[in-house]
Amino acid sequence: FNISPQYRWVDQLKDGIRSSKQVLVGYLVSNKASVKVRDLPAVGGVIDSVALAGGDLVRFDNIQFMVEDPTPFAEELRKAAVADALVKARDYADFMDVNLGDLVYLTEVRSGSPIVQMESARTAFSMEAAFVETSIMGGELELNLTIQAVFSVD
Repeated sequence: FNISPQYRWVDQLKDGIRSSKQVLVGYLVSNKASVKVRDLPAVGGVIDSVALAGGDLVRFDNIQFMVEDPTPFAEELRKAAVADALVKARDYADFMDVNLGDLVYLTEVRSGSPIVQMESARTAFSMEAAFVETSIMGGELELNLTIQAVFSVD
């Protein structure tokens, strides 16, 4: 729920000097709701129902697709992240002509849950003479995990 003041600039002439003055003309009130739909084939119908009920007063922002529980993928993500860190550390050591030493520090950079990037998903809206249901097509999700690794060098 958000309330924002709305202003209008009004020109005024006082003692022969023209200036502008900001005048409060009202408030803009908006409500925002988040909805989680676990049934992908039902998403289009949910969007259509909300749009029909709210008409021009409804806006859809930020439709996201995600893995609800990324835990089963965590081990694989961590292995890949550590392998990648080791390759890069060895490369940097070679570039600097030093020997890669022991691992000094390793941490998983947390941002709540692994980052989900949508590879391909399409949302189609159609308002023609005959109603066509909104179609939502799934795609592929890419899970990413970031670690920070510090190695000593000799």
